[in-house]
Amino acid sequence: MPGYFSIGIIVVCIIGLIIGSFSDYSISEALSNKTPFGEFFAHYGNAISFCFYPLAGTCLLKGFQKKGKAYKYIGWGLFIVAYFLAVYNSSLFYGENLRADIGYVAGESPVWLELWEYVIWILLYSWVAPVTYLILDDSDPNLLIAVGAIILIAGVLSNDLNQWLKDFASRPRYR
Repeated sequence: MPGYFSIGIIVVCIIGLIIGSFSDYSISEALSNKTPFGEFFAHYGNAISFCFYPLAGTCLLKGFQKKGKAYKYIGWGLFIVAYFLAVYNSSLFYGENLRADIGYVAGESPVWLELWEYVIWILLYSWVAPVTYLILDDSDPNLLIAVGAIILIAGVLSNDLNQWLKDFASRPRYR
């Protein structure tokens, strides 16, 4: 019986992908421009996925710290890289919308207003690391390192693939 259930889930997903491939932009356009709430989620709805970068960095940090003092610098370095990836990708994908929301106009606004965007992204992701650090079970540091590496690698590859598909399809937005 579980085999039929799994096949059913796969069929539903494939049908959703086919329908979404041809009508996702019109659906998104119809939903997002109706209310400020819909517009907010159209602009920033996917930004929550970048919380996985600090989560992965925290897994790596805690795993390497548990392995010993010699590894703690590797853990801190990977944590900083993961946090940077969250802020950088947020700015890359959603920075234009955020800069417009805070009133930045290229060539006219002061530089500190553009820097304020990065401060907002840093503050937005600042809760992820402490919460993750507190709830992680560090009894198996190798598992933490493996999970952190998998999340980090999958995130980078998915963003690169998404950007490639966006460029390849030459669409305003790829989902």
